[in-house]
Amino acid sequence: MNNIYNEEICLNKISCYLSEGNDDLKNIIDTILSIRSKTAIYELMFLYINNIKGERLLDLWNSCDENINIFFRTIRVLRYGIYSSDEIERNFSLGCKVPFIDSKYDPEGTPKYDEIFKYNDPLWEEYCIIQKKSHDIKIKKLIESDFSTLKNKRY
Repeated sequence: MNNIYNEEICLNKISCYLSEGNDDLKNIIDTILSIRSKTAIYELMFLYINNIKGERLLDLWNSCDENINIFFRTIRVLRYGIYSSDEIERNFSLGCKVPFIDSKYDPEGTPKYDEIFKYNDPLWEEYCIIQKKSHDIKIKKLIESDFSTLKNKRY
């Protein structure tokens, strides 16, 4: 009983830290906890360790179309390690304008967002690689577009 109590205190502290007092974020975190009760700690710890809180967490949520299933899949892809911490940071410095995953690039046989990849699914790595390549192309275009705009701007 004491361990459950300590776990609840820990999750509550992490939730408060990540939400930074934002009620919308608190609701998102509460949803994570209610849907993923047994694995929620992994999602929350990933966010905590990578300093994805407050505005950053809201940017990530918005980049997932405010869809909890897309959000879970995104966190799983990020936890998988296909993106370096510098790449994650770069996307947040751009206001998370480019979603980390995009269903337009799902390989054939990819589970729907409300389904979970099975453990050791051989498609998982292919899925992550394709999503990463798609993201890299979009980021490059965004940066080039921003650079071009700056270059042509008169002061």
